[in-house]
Formats: sequence, C-alpha cells, structure tokens
Amino acid sequence: MDKANKVLRFQELAETAGENLKEVAAELIALTLGIESLEAQREIEVVYRSYSKYIKQNNMPGEIVVKFLRRQTRDDILKATAAKTLQLGSEIIRFLKDVPFEVWQKRKAYKELISTLQINQIQYNWLYPEGVQFKYKDKREKIDSVFKAEEWLKQFFGSKMEEQSDGRGSAENLKEMDGAPAGAEGGTARDTYDLRLRVPNNVDNCEEPLVFSLPMTAFDSSSELSSNHGPSFAKLNRRDGAGGWSPMDSSTEQWLQVDLGDRVEITGVATQGRYGSSDWTTSYILMFSDTGRNWKEYREEDIIWIFPGNINADNVIQHKFLHSVKSRFVRFVPLKWSFRGKIGLRVEVFGCSYKSDIADFDGRSSLLYRFNQKQMSTFKDVISLKFKSMQGDGVLFHGEGQRGDYITLELQKGKLALHLNLGDAKLRFSNSHTSLTLGSLLDDQHWHSVLIERFNKQVNFTVDKHTQHFRTKGDSDDLDIDYELSFGGIPVPGKPGTFLKKNFHGCIENLYYNGVNIIDLAKRRKPQIYIVGNVTFACSEPQITPITFDRSNNSYLLLPGTPQLDGLSVSFQFRTWNKDGLLLSTELSGGSGSLLVYLHHGLLSLIIQKGVEKYVAINAGSNLYDGLWHSVNINARRHHITLTLDDGVASAVHATTVSQINSGKSYYFGGCPNNFTDLKCLNPITAFQGCMRLIFIDNQPKDLILVQKGSLGNFSDLRIDLCGIKDRNNNKGNENFTKHMNDLMNT
Repeated sequence: MDKANKVLRFQELAETAGENLKEVAAELIALTLGIESLEAQREIEVVYRSYSKYIKQNNMPGEIVVKFLRRQTRDDILKATAAKTLQLGSEIIRFLKDVPFEVWQKRKAYKELISTLQINQIQYNWLYPEGVQFKYKDKREKIDSVFKAEEWLKQFFGSKMEEQSDGRGSAENLKEMDGAPAGAEGGTARDTYDLRLRVPNNVDNCEEPLVFSLPMTAFDSSSELSSNHGPSFAKLNRRDGAGGWSPMDSSTEQWLQVDLGDRVEITGVATQGRYGSSDWTTSYILMFSDTGRNWKEYREEDIIWIFPGNINADNVIQHKFLHSVKSRFVRFVPLKWSFRGKIGLRVEVFGCSYKSDIADFDGRSSLLYRFNQKQMSTFKDVISLKFKSMQGDGVLFHGEGQRGDYITLELQKGKLALHLNLGDAKLRFSNSHTSLTLGSLLDDQHWHSVLIERFNKQVNFTVDKHTQHFRTKGDSDDLDIDYELSFGGIPVPGKPGTFLKKNFHGCIENLYYNGVNIIDLAKRRKPQIYIVGNVTFACSEPQITPITFDRSNNSYLLLPGTPQLDGLSVSFQFRTWNKDGLLLSTELSGGSGSLLVYLHHGLLSLIIQKGVEKYVAINAGSNLYDGLWHSVNINARRHHITLTLDDGVASAVHATTVSQINSGKSYYFGGCPNNFTDLKCLNPITAFQGCMRLIFIDNQPKDLILVQKGSLGNFSDLRIDLCGIKDRNNNKGNENFTKHMNDLMNT
C-alpha cells in the first residue's frame, strides 16, 4: 500500500522548546475524533517536523508530519475536518494529505504535455486520479489518458511547431510581462516577454522515504565502533543493534553512506541520534555522487551548506532542500556531535524516482537532428540540457544556414561558450558575431544544467543558475538553420568520421530543442535522427579519485615508492587558482639530494638540491593558476631528467645531473607535515591549495581510496574523492573558499 495513504501534515501549529511531538499530534487527533489521547498515540507510527523553503523564509512553524499505522485513521480525520474547522486556542489547524505515490507516478507520464503547456504559458489543473484539464483557444480540454495527451499534442503542436519554424503563429500564446529581462537593450514591445522556461513542479509530491526499505548492503561508513554500531543499523527509528551507527573515533573525517540503488531525485533528509544513548550529531554536511566516487557537497547560494542536527537521541530533525538533487549515493559527514557522548546517527532520505534520457558521446560521435524541410526558421527558441565531462573542450551542439545564421554551444577550457548570429554573413567573416561565456571548472565530471531562451534578438543564457541576458547582432530577428542540427560535434559533409572542431566527450541528459526530446528520438531510432559514430544511452563513468588540499599550512599527502630504482617516474594532474605552491618533494636514494617540483608565480619549477646547492633547475609553462587541469610528468634515468607539461612531448624540458638519480621511498604531495625538520620533505615556498588526481609513482597508479581508509601512505587536512575548488567566475575566489573551509574544519 502506498505510504502517502497513511500520511497527514498538520500546519500552523506553534513550536515549543522540548515539545513531545507524538503527544502533541495525539492531542490533536483525540480532539478531532473524540477519543482518548493514549488511544490516539497508539495509531501513530512516525511523527516529525518538516521545514520547506517557504516555511524557512517566512519564519513559520514547521509542519508536523504524521504517518499512521492504519489508513482508516487518516481517512476518519479528513472526514471529520471536512465538516468542521479545528481550532486550538486562537490558531486554526489545517490538515493536508499527500498525493499517493501511484498517482504521482501516473502524472509523470504527462511530462511532455505539461512541459508544452508551461512553455506556452497555458494554465492547467490536475485531475484525480489521472489526467489534466485546461483551456486552449477558448475550448476547455480534458485529457485523462496518456494516449489522449499524445493525440492532442500531435493535433495542435505537431503542425504548430512547423508554423512557428518560419516565424509565425506562436506569439499569441505568449503573455506580455512587465518588461524585458534584466540587462536587455531597448527593443520594441515585441522584445518584452518573459523567456523563462517553467519546469513542472513535482517537488511537493516528491517526499517518499527512500531508505527504510533498503537492504543492509546499501549502507557503508568510514568506520564502526563495533559490529552492533555498524552502518546497517542507521535507519530512522530503528532500535536493533546498538540503535544506530557510531564510528570508531568521533572526528570530521567520519562519514555514513547510503546507496539508494538508482539515481533518484532527493528533496530532503532527516536524522536521529543513536537510540537510548548520549550519542547524536548536532551538525553535518551532505555529499552526493552518481557512482560512489568523485563526490560533490550540497550547496546553497554557492556555500557548502551546514545542516543543524539533533540535540538528543530520539527526536527526528528533517530538512527540505532549497533545490532537489539527482543522485544515487548520499553521504552524511558529521561536523559536531554530542558533548556528552560521540557521533551517533540514524537517517532517512526523502525523494522520488527519477527517469531521464541520457546519451554518451565518446569524442568521435554525434547526433544529427534533421528537419522535415530544407530550412528551419524560428524567432523563438528554447534549448535545454544537462551535461557532464572530464574534457575541457568540445562542441555540444551546432547549426548553421547559408545566409550566415548559426548557433553553437561549446566547452572551451572548462567554460561554456555560446556563439550566435542572426542573418548577417558579413559578421561571420569579420569574426564579430555575438559570443558569451559562462562558468568555469565545468570539466569536473559533475552534471551541469544549461538553458538557452531566445525571443527575436533577446537571449537568456543560463548555466547552473547563473544567467546572462544579451541582444544578438545581425540584421534579422529569425534564426535560419539549413537541413539539420548536430549534437556532440560538427561533422564535415561528405567526410564520415571527420569533424570541424573537437567533439564533446561525456554525457548529455534530457536534451530538448523547442520541445523535441532529441535523445528519446535517437533511442527509438526515429528517422529524424542520424547517429554518427558510437553513441550509447547509458553514462560511462571513469573511476578517477580527485583530492583537495584545503589549508595553506597543514595539508599534505604522503605516498610510498620503491627506493633504489635506477631512475625515477612520477606523474600527476593538478588544478589551482594560486600562483605559488609545493607540488612534490622527495628525498632521492643514494644521498643524491632532494627533488622538488613547485609553482612559483604560475611557472612550473623542478629543482634537485643537496644541502643549499641547487645543481638542477628547470622550468616549464606559465600562468598555470588558471583553474584548468594540467598534467606533470617527471622521468629520470641515470644522469638525465625530463619534465613534461600537459603532454607536450615536443616542448619537454631536459637536464643532465652530476649524480645518478635513484628513486626515493617517500613522496610528499602538496606540502610537508608540521614541524617537519627531516630532509625527507622540503618546502621552499608555500603549501599547495587546489586539487590533484591521477597520481602515478614508478609507473604504478596510486589508489587514493586506500589512503582514505588508512591502509596506504598518510595525509593531513585533505578531502579525498572530491575536487572542492570553486568556479572563480561566480564567487569571490579562493579567499572566501579558504576561509569557509577553515571555519568548517575548525568545527
């Protein structure tokens, strides 16, 4: 039976310090049904307060959410309150029922219809248990099956889209707003329309508990105090085992992880302490991952969000997210805990199933969307997608026409660039077309959302909630594209497998062009789509573990090597915004000195020194503090050493040494331990701040997850399995990032 059938939400009930929610809810139920309070308590399975964004912003009391043991109890309350208003003191108490999960699942099947209605700003109401009703062209429509929805779309918006393609017929469905988007330049009244795409609001119905039915194998943790304190006992309201999870030691390096089985939409979480104990978590952060690797913190307003936790072992504290998260894995990372005990956690995650259309491009492939006619002419376009990639360059989509019109979206050095021209061939050759760049660090293998909305010359360009408004150049209001749009690359006509620019290498999700689901058409092998190369429909995920060096004085990573080898081989990748920082320090075997690699004023320097004497000093590159990933490769054999930057074999730097170079046994990355006076680690500059990945020593990859588990090397003040440096274009830079992380770590 759907759990929403047993749930009610009480609103407008004031909060009091130390309140017993079960007694409060039982008193209300008893008052409503005319029964004893103890009898009402026996009908309650779970009760907790829930705080939505609206509630937080308006400083209102949280909703009391009650799950009953029997559906009949909920139905009796709804029946009783339908005939009378329940008042407690001066406050009127409202009861709200949740939409059952099976009804919400049926509504998801109407996604395309709802999206079309919202794009065209047509108001609608849901029917129960299934369907939609709305008014279109002065006729009231009642769509109560998916088949009817498809037929209605085909009847009105199959031909309608063709009408709009040559610039006519859609303005009647747009409502004039108060003015042009912010930043718009003049224009006629035709430019003053709201261009925002409205997404169906399913979040209110997306509050199913996702953890309670998971198997024991879905839970993992950094450590456990004993087998009875293991992560599998961490479900909300469980009392078996030791009544929850507790780690071996209470520190900010501990975590509790839940595998939700599939990528789902997550809208909130709830926590308790460990049952019957003095162990609970008073604050924590959340991290998310699609694969269990390469994590990303939950943020609000670009700040790592710290969630208030529990003040005792048994009360449930629930938080509703400001924005939902799509993920499979969730990590709870405690920051503070009970001063009388230690870390203790029981958790629940709320959300709903999430389905999407995904295409995986291997860097040599693309999708071509071919039009029914020679030319597609539009004065209004809406293009939306999500993407993830480890490559900093690549074309996401492109279209062009013979008059000089074109539109291109591409990654350039980890930033997203939009190029657009409306009907002026002269501009194309003078390179003065309209271009705009947003974001940075977008090659982090995390999902990024893109929305492009155009009405005539007015354009909104949004990347991850950051929007730029601009007017295009050109002599026309229409975008005229010939034959096709290409996604993932720009194929050269008549030359299969040849592309004009570097192709996109990564995954694209939910790709819509003016209401057309491009990936869905490709999956169903529809004739409008031509597949070039190898495009698959599941996202391949490289298992790469990045690490973040947070603090300027204390961060370091120690990895072992094989000493006394004839030569040396070390390689790694780094990204940073800082001009200076130690990258590597190792003591060579045989008394031949220490090898140091560091950034100095953005220049990569390698030195070998013995005592105070430097007998090798070579440099490479410049401006290496640009936030991009840079690869470093150091190879030495006998008396020769080579430094290669960014795989530039032709520009590699070579040097000859007096002493033979033999590998050392300890390699320090990013910095040296505090108060370290031994010559095994030297740092002539400052500690590195930024990210590293793909570390190889003696031609062997180093598993940084083993470092995290304590079974390889050593470290201090590192965040392992995520890259935490921020997009410098959308914040105040590394200074605020450092300050925030220092504050966070000091907790």
